[in-house]
Amino acid sequence: MTLKTSVLWGVNGHNCAYRAYNEKNTDEAIRLAAELGSTVYRFNCNPTSEKWLAYVRDVVKKCHDHGMQVMLAMDDFTGTPEDVTARMTVMARELKDEIEYFQLFNETDCWAACKDKEDGGGLYDITDPTGQSPSYFNPKRVPIAIERMRAAADAWHKEAPNAKLVINIGARHYPMLEWYRDAGIEWDVVGVDIYEPWDYHAFFHMLEEKFPNCEMMVAECNYPANNGPYKEEDQAAWLRNFILTMNEYDSEKLKAVIVYELLDQPNIQPTDKWEGEAHFGLVHVDPDMTITTPKPAYFTVQKLFKGE
Repeated sequence: MTLKTSVLWGVNGHNCAYRAYNEKNTDEAIRLAAELGSTVYRFNCNPTSEKWLAYVRDVVKKCHDHGMQVMLAMDDFTGTPEDVTARMTVMARELKDEIEYFQLFNETDCWAACKDKEDGGGLYDITDPTGQSPSYFNPKRVPIAIERMRAAADAWHKEAPNAKLVINIGARHYPMLEWYRDAGIEWDVVGVDIYEPWDYHAFFHMLEEKFPNCEMMVAECNYPANNGPYKEEDQAAWLRNFILTMNEYDSEKLKAVIVYELLDQPNIQPTDKWEGEAHFGLVHVDPDMTITTPKPAYFTVQKLFKGE
């Protein structure tokens, strides 16, 4: 099966603050991503110090040496608009010519859909659990999200006007994107994070109509394992079906499909209570954070990415 060459097919990593992605594992993780057949590698980091800028540059160089493009998810969503501007200005000035895609924050819609701790925490309103209704979002948080996103986008437009900017949402929470658009915020790519079944083609066509100036991507995807243990063969089958489904999407605006994620994270499985994200990886990691063997999903995805 040959996948479309107009689409980047890739995998997510993390920065070395995530224990499975420690500096000892960096070279092996990038090698595994390249051997998977990835043409894009997405990882999160918010580098404003020389130490972290050097780390990001090292990862980017190694990815480029393996022929992979890079997407940097700058996921620090804290602080005032002034704080955001300061952080983003540094990253834009330092990295604008070195990385192909820059993601502004990560799933800000999920943050905006929650109540503050003093209001009891949890989701604001689950009357529509798909998150496609404006009432799903906390009216106290939405204006804050808009101002932080405006500060981020403005900093990038000022310092790096040619940078490719991505804003992503979790699942189908597109009202957040509409609020950003209506506030005059401009970006280049709409990213969608997918962990459950729905009509993906219809949803992406709807997004294209709502955001005609944007390209599209799947910024994260994987078998929905949050609700309990799963068979590794099920993960492989889900990813195969999903990748083939997105390969059939009939629009040149789809630019990337990225699997979340490369490595398991056993450190976030501290008890017997099932923690799905600890097991999302395509590759096993031992409790001491040593990378071990690829899962069936790794080989399934590899065959698709390499057209075998």
